[in-house]
Amino acid sequence: MLEVNALVKRFGTCTVVDGISFSVAEGEVVGFVGPNGAGKSTTMKIISGLLNANSGSVTIDGILFSDSPRAYLGRLGALIESPAFYPGLNARDHLAYLARVRGHYSDALIGNALNRVGLDSDSRKPVRKFSTGMKQRLGIAMAILHKPKLLVLDEPTNGLDPAAIVAMRDLIRQLAESGTAVLVSSHLLSEIQRVCNRVVFVKAGRVARDQKIQGDNASTVKMFVRCSNPAAALDVLTKEDFVFEVQPSEDGLMCTVSNQSVAQIGIVLVRSGLDILELSPAKGDLEHTYVSEYGSGMSEGLK
Repeated sequence: MLEVNALVKRFGTCTVVDGISFSVAEGEVVGFVGPNGAGKSTTMKIISGLLNANSGSVTIDGILFSDSPRAYLGRLGALIESPAFYPGLNARDHLAYLARVRGHYSDALIGNALNRVGLDSDSRKPVRKFSTGMKQRLGIAMAILHKPKLLVLDEPTNGLDPAAIVAMRDLIRQLAESGTAVLVSSHLLSEIQRVCNRVVFVKAGRVARDQKIQGDNASTVKMFVRCSNPAAALDVLTKEDFVFEVQPSEDGLMCTVSNQSVAQIGIVLVRSGLDILELSPAKGDLEHTYVSEYGSGMSEGLK
C-alpha cells in the first residue's frame, strides 16, 4: 500500500528528514510519533504531495506521485494541519464542490461522508459559524469523500471534545476494517495506543523505532526486565524462541512473550548467572517507550 523509502528533505543547509523508511499495509493503522521538530509533519506533507523530497521515494500501490499525480492523489486522502474552507459555504457545499472537481458527484456519497463524521448533511450553517471541532470533522469528511486507499491524518483530534474523540477513534477503526490504510500523527499517546496497530517513532528526522502495539485481548504480554548485566541479558533473551521481541529501554529491557512464557524469562536469566533486579508487566507501554526514546524532558510529547 504505502511505501516510504529513504526519504530525505532539506531546507537550505538544514536536513529535516534524513532517510526515513516505513510502510503501511491495507487495513493497518500506523501511528507516527515524535517530539516537535522530529520531521513528522514534513514527512506527511511529502507523502501528501505538498512538498517534494530531495531524494528517496513514496509510493501508494506502487505508484509514484511524479509518474502519475492523478492516480496517486486518487488513492490518497489527507488532513494536514488546519484545512482551508470557504467561510460562506456550508458543509455539503464544500463536499459538492470537491466531488464536482474530481468528477464523481453523488448525493449519496456526500451524505455518507458527512454522516460518518457526525455532521448534519442537511444543515445550511456556513463554515464561518463552525466550532473548531466541527471544522476538524469537515476536514475529515473532505479527506474520505472519494474513499481513498490511504488516509493521512495529522493531529485529527485537535479541537474535539471527549465524545467527538471517541467518535473519531471509531471512525478510524471502521475505515481500517474496510481496508483503508491509515497513517496518523498525534501527541495524544493514549489515543495512538487505542487505535493503532503499529507505531513509528521518529527522532531528528530518522526512524528511531518501529513497534507493534499490543491489543487488549492479545495472547502476548510485554514485560520490563532490569538485571545486573543488560547487555548479557539482551544476548540471552534474543536467542530464546519464546521471546518474540526484545529491545533495550532507558534502564532495562522490554520483552514481548506469550502469556504462558512469562516465568521462562526469569528461569533463563538465572541459569545464565544474571541477577534479576526487576521483572514486571510494562506499565503505560507507549509512554514508557516514548520517554525511553526521547527522555523525560520532552514533556510536550506526553500532553
